[in-house]
Amino acid sequence: MDVQELTITEFVFLIIFVVLSTVVIIIVVGDRLKRYKLLNHISEQTLSETDFAKFSPQLISQLIYGKGVYTRHITAGLLDLVRKRVITLAKSEEAGSYYFYEKEPQKRGELPQEEDYLIDWLLYDVGTRGRFFVDDLLNYTENKKKREQFLERLYEWEELMRHKLIEEKLIDTFPFLKRVLTVIAVFMLLIGSGLIVSSGLLSLLFFISGAVTLIIMLTYSSMTHLGQAEYKKWVPFIQNIKRKPPSEYQDNESLTVSYVYAIAFNLSDTYVKKFPVREASQLSLKNNQFPLYVATSGPGAVAVTTEGVELINDMETSFEQIISPMTYDMADGSDGISE
Repeated sequence: MDVQELTITEFVFLIIFVVLSTVVIIIVVGDRLKRYKLLNHISEQTLSETDFAKFSPQLISQLIYGKGVYTRHITAGLLDLVRKRVITLAKSEEAGSYYFYEKEPQKRGELPQEEDYLIDWLLYDVGTRGRFFVDDLLNYTENKKKREQFLERLYEWEELMRHKLIEEKLIDTFPFLKRVLTVIAVFMLLIGSGLIVSSGLLSLLFFISGAVTLIIMLTYSSMTHLGQAEYKKWVPFIQNIKRKPPSEYQDNESLTVSYVYAIAFNLSDTYVKKFPVREASQLSLKNNQFPLYVATSGPGAVAVTTEGVELINDMETSFEQIISPMTYDMADGSDGISE
């Protein structure tokens, strides 16, 4: 009688195992099919100016490459604001160096929160009255308290971008699918623990299935279907930076846009190597201008200016020399901001 009762118990738990495993398979496969059908209808299209206006280079870099704020995000963010004519990049004849400047803050207009934050943070908090030299950052961070404040603001900026991605429904940190898989995985592991003494085989099955379900949950992307759709639109753009011939670009503006985003994607060196570099010493960066490119002989031919590339490289190096040691120190003493 006891043996028969134990056999029935095992049979019941076997049914539970099959049902839970089937539910996991249906959930995962169903989600994959839904995502495949959605992405299958999205063609590789050329990004419009609306896309570039809606998603800043640092934001789309966060979507594609994941968490982490790097110096290239700050550089690309500032240059993108210059490109959009929100702030200017000018040269101080007195100091002999370049600076970012918001000439008329009252005319800033409505910007995405992370762009608004970047201006207020660097041009007013670190800089002075809307004017920011890269050297200002060095002077600002010499003070220990201000250095800590800067790292806090850096983390806040990263969080703003993360919240923006959530707000746009591009990511979901703990989506419904993950929640369901977590519950099922925990339930399976608990049952497996309870069956160790009475049924070693069923216990092993529940443990293996629970562990696999937990691994699926942990490795499942937090990117939503809409986020995957944006990902599919932007990845070809990144690939074009690596592969697209210069002759296919129509004008200097499209080149400048691509270069600024290439900085955020850590592809600036690859991008510069693709296009010819020319001396442009007769040009200088003035208010409301960003002469990264100059016209050359031949219809529509352009070249990257040495002046523009050197300026951006120097700026990036300066940021790196100041920010990287601080983030490493913070990582040693606390949670840190990963590089």
